[in-house]
Amino acid sequence: MMDFSFNFGFCFDPNNKALVAVRRLLPNRWDFVVFLLMIGLITITAIGFEQTIVSISTPRT
Repeated sequence: MMDFSFNFGFCFDPNNKALVAVRRLLPNRWDFVVFLLMIGLITITAIGFEQTIVSISTPRT
C-alpha cells in the first residue's frame, strides 16, 4: 500500500511537549470573544457616564 501522507518536517503529535507549551501560551477563541465583550462594556459605561455628566451640568430651565 502506498503512503499518501504529507510530511513537511512538522510533528503534529498531540503529546509533543513543545507544541503543548506553545498552545498554553496562545489565546483560544473564547479569549477573543471575552475581549470584545469587555471592550463593549467599557464603551457603554463610558458613554453612559458622559451622558450623565452632560445632563447634570446643563439644567433645563
